[in-house]
Amino acid sequence: MTPSLCSGCLLHFAYRRPFRRHNFRVRRLNRGRRLSSALNETMELKRKNLKLYMENQSIIKENEKLRNKALLLHQENQALLSQSVFNLRLISSIPVPFFP
Repeated sequence: MTPSLCSGCLLHFAYRRPFRRHNFRVRRLNRGRRLSSALNETMELKRKNLKLYMENQSIIKENEKLRNKALLLHQENQALLSQSVFNLRLISSIPVPFFP
């Protein structure tokens, strides 16, 4: 004998609310995506920061090289200036013959 369902039970199955599933898994996945995107943003900022840091370091090194070059040029300029002053004094100390 097979169990028979009453007509009220059939209506109950036909019109019942669908089974509500809790979206814990979806929420966990969304949370993971949010954390993943936040991690990606953090990694992107770190990458940009490192790139800017390396660029600054190269600029600092180039500045130092240019500063040293400027110092050498200044020293050479001072040496040439003192040599020219010495030559002018030497020339001015030689008597110039006067022809009337």
